[in-house]
Order: sequence, then C-alpha cells, then structure tokens
Amino acid sequence: MRKLLYPYLLFFIVVVGCGENTLITESGKPTIDKIVPIEFSIGDTVEIYGNNFGDPSIYSYICLGDTTKISSTKCLKWTISKIKLIIPKTDAKDAFVIIDKDTSNKFPIKIHKIIPIDTLEISGGSFVMGSRDGLKDEQPEHEVTITPTLIVAKYEVTQRLFYQVMGFNPSLVKDNRLPVDSIEWSVAIDFCNKLSELYGLSPAYKFTGNNATWDTTSNG
Repeated sequence: MRKLLYPYLLFFIVVVGCGENTLITESGKPTIDKIVPIEFSIGDTVEIYGNNFGDPSIYSYICLGDTTKISSTKCLKWTISKIKLIIPKTDAKDAFVIIDKDTSNKFPIKIHKIIPIDTLEISGGSFVMGSRDGLKDEQPEHEVTITPTLIVAKYEVTQRLFYQVMGFNPSLVKDNRLPVDSIEWSVAIDFCNKLSELYGLSPAYKFTGNNATWDTTSNG
C-alpha cells in the first residue's frame, strides 16, 4: 500500500508548488512594433503596441526623444503589450521604452506642432451684438461695424489646440473636443502671440506692463 501512495503524494506536491506561489515571468527586452496613429499632434492620444512592456512601475518609462520621459504610472494605460498616453509638448523624432535597465528599439514618429485651423472670411459690415434679456455681460444690444474683411476660426479654440500652443489646460471639465475655458484676457493675448510664432508670423500684440496694444503692421 505504501508504494501505491507515493505517486499520489508526489503529484499533490507538484500541483501545489505550481500554484499561486509560483511567479511566471516573460523574458526578453521590450520591443515596439507599431504606433497608432502614424502621425499625430501635441495633445493627441496615442497607442503604442509591442511586447515585454511589463506592469506599471517607477522603473518603467516611455521616452519621446532624449528629453521627454513619461513614467508608466502617468500613462492612460500600460500593459505588457500596449501603452496609451497623451502626447506632451515635444519636438521628438522617435519613441522608445525603458523597463528597468532594458531599452527598446527606437520607433520613428512624426509630431505636428499644431493642428490645422479651419477659417472663414467675414466681409465688412454692421450687425447687432448682445442681448436684451441675456446675461449681464451680454447686455445691452448694440450695433457693431466691422470695416476690414476678417479671417476668423470656424470653431471656438479647443482645449486640444490651446494645450498644443501653451502646454497646459486650465479648463474645469477637461476634454480635448470641448472649447477651452477659464482663460484670463492676458492669457488669451499670449495664446494669440504664440500661435502666430508657431505659424512663422510676427506677434500681433505688444505688452506694456499689463496693457496690450495691437500692432497693425504685424502679419500675425
């Protein structure tokens, strides 16, 4: 009888030994296979696919070039084969992953500084602005005359565009698809100047202390 019990006893020990106390690890250096989308802008959400990314830890990073390092704990998602993050302000030309002492391949990326802005042309003329019974800052109704032809953005400035230009988002409810809010007047002026510079134009406003003047000779 004793001889018959040994095989069962040995089998039981092996099963227990392969249970919860056994760590199964994946070997190999991290590798990036693809990045979606192929081209993107600052503030966009990007997904990185590959292998051996491991779990989020203080020793895991996604690097954009040699100057921008984002901890795995700050990413939207980090699994063994997928990383999801919002692209910060950077001019990097490649991306790679660092897991402890291992570094992945460098994957080429193309980042657009700003997204294209749809515009409309508004001819000069007069119109009634304001409201009789709206909010206090909408009253009273009054006639406004625009002499020159204006080129204006088709949509309100989104949080996505504001972040691309300024590098921060002050909005109370953060969503890249929504208009940016909680902007002070001086910050709006600064945004306009920086947007002009990104397009290679001269800033249209000049600050003297807390006062800003419009430079009519500027092409910004």
